[in-house]
Amino acid sequence: MTPEIQAESPGETPSERCAVVLFVKNEASDVAAWLAWYAMLGFNACIVYDDDSTDGTWDILERAARVQDIRLARAPGPRDGSHRPRQDASYRDALARYGQEFAWMAFFDADEFLALYQDDTIQSFLARFPHADQVCINWCNYGSSGHYLKPSALPFEAYTWHGDARQAINRHVKSIVRPASVGPHWLCVHCFDVPPGKSCLANGAPVSWSATYGIIDADPDWSAAKLMHYQCRSMEHFIERLKKRPQFQNQPGLWNFYDVRQEEDRRPLVFGPRIRAQATALSQGTRLAPQPDLIFDIGMSEGNDTEFYLAKGFRVIGLEPDVKAYYALCERFETEISEQRLIIHNLAAGANHGDIVEFFHHEKHQGLSGLSHARAEFAQGYRSYHVMTIDWAALTAKHGVPHYAKIDIEGQEAAFLQGAAGKFPLPSYISVECYQLAPVEALHALGYRRFKLVNQNPPGGFTLPPRQQEGRQITWPHFSHASGPFGADLPGAWLDFESFQSAWRAAQPETSRTWFDCHAWMP
Repeated sequence: MTPEIQAESPGETPSERCAVVLFVKNEASDVAAWLAWYAMLGFNACIVYDDDSTDGTWDILERAARVQDIRLARAPGPRDGSHRPRQDASYRDALARYGQEFAWMAFFDADEFLALYQDDTIQSFLARFPHADQVCINWCNYGSSGHYLKPSALPFEAYTWHGDARQAINRHVKSIVRPASVGPHWLCVHCFDVPPGKSCLANGAPVSWSATYGIIDADPDWSAAKLMHYQCRSMEHFIERLKKRPQFQNQPGLWNFYDVRQEEDRRPLVFGPRIRAQATALSQGTRLAPQPDLIFDIGMSEGNDTEFYLAKGFRVIGLEPDVKAYYALCERFETEISEQRLIIHNLAAGANHGDIVEFFHHEKHQGLSGLSHARAEFAQGYRSYHVMTIDWAALTAKHGVPHYAKIDIEGQEAAFLQGAAGKFPLPSYISVECYQLAPVEALHALGYRRFKLVNQNPPGGFTLPPRQQEGRQITWPHFSHASGPFGADLPGAWLDFESFQSAWRAAQPETSRTWFDCHAWMP
């Protein structure tokens, strides 16, 4: 697990929303995997220009757009001759059309997958470059890995062998730019017109171009990131591509030039099951089903709920924006993290992905820490620092849909839930603190229709039912500073929205000695 990098200087941009622009033609077998991959990295939107595909790519894109933020367009420009003028026109159109909506835009092709090796998300990667306007990612060209016919596996599963850094072709880059800083001059699809000194490589070094824009004058450094470029793929792919490009047909030894096999990188294989499941759902225009063994603990605090969920046999994805609490949690759950049963993100839950927000940490009472500016007025002992947000869409794209999500983020629940509205998959069970009705109203707007009001300080404490339906059957001696049981193990009947509101109002006199959670169920 790689902890997210905290941006030391958030700059003038309150939100680091990032879109990826794809130019695609006849990539039906890979396009859904490409969309799922970039959603996993945290890109807020995929902007796709289709160059007259004939193999069903456009149909897949239309279905995927029902459940993910995908902006579709036909590639502009004349249809005769090379595709390059249409690709130029597509990239320029994306800058003009969406440049004011996104702080960053990445320009890749359908045979390119961005690999990040020091960061979990594109936002944490870009936070390393607060003073850059263009981040250039070097190609890493992959060969056929011995495939003569088209494999059924995903590209990063089928092709694991690539050329080494000394190959001249790997000096090519593709770029992620701040559209607000792109000037009027068109350079090429590999790099853009940004102010001098504002371009850097993925390792932070300044860019030094060769005689050709888009090609650097030194071997690449892939330690932070690389662009996995599947230009060759299988021999069947290569021959089909060669037939469409007569300018290359009389060049001897072309296959041997592209079919490189110097180094192997199997690190991306770990993402295979997740990307395959998401790609299948996107291809069908459906949402991912909840994973029965997965729980999101959003607002972990000291981690007592996480300990309970792990004991029940669940995998847990945790969020904790308080950096001191985060490192304490990493120490407490060192074994579970090493066993990959738990992943913890030092991020804040937000309505948008990639916002940089102020967090108020209370030195003595961690429970008083939070994002609210008003908290600083309550007592001495606060200090603030900046954290990055992650939204529901990015969480589920990265980890899948949980069976249950516990959300305890000190008054920010409603805003986070409102950011989940629209196309994003939701868990079967979810719980929120409900000092006010706003979080419950947000759950109702998301489609939840069954609710329970749970006293968080019940007489005698929480108890587990004799026959537990959630996870393993366990004994739990005492729930301390914890949310308690959830889902099918909760006592009492499920209420409709109106009945819940009545129960909540009737319980308000008790809030002087206790507080309440709302549990919601979507059958």
